[in-house]
Amino acid sequence: GIGSTTGDMYYNALTNDSHFFRINGVTEVEIDADGIDIRNGWLELEERTAPSGLSNHARIYAKDNGSGKTQLVVIFGSGAEQVIATEP
Repeated sequence: GIGSTTGDMYYNALTNDSHFFRINGVTEVEIDADGIDIRNGWLELEERTAPSGLSNHARIYAKDNGSGKTQLVVIFGSGAEQVIATEP
């Protein structure tokens, strides 16, 4: 079921179930033991500042390079950023 505690929403699922998020009856996102399947074919990211506080993780995000171009970046637990691509 879906519940709320102090304003946060949580979803508790049974083991080995797939969970579908549908719009107008069409599955857009599926989450299961294999990961996340986005059915529309893209992941849209807004520019943001570098995330902090990760350990043993990597995060992919978009940021402005300071010259008005969007960059796709990965940041690692060490805080090191790696630019994957820059808007032409």
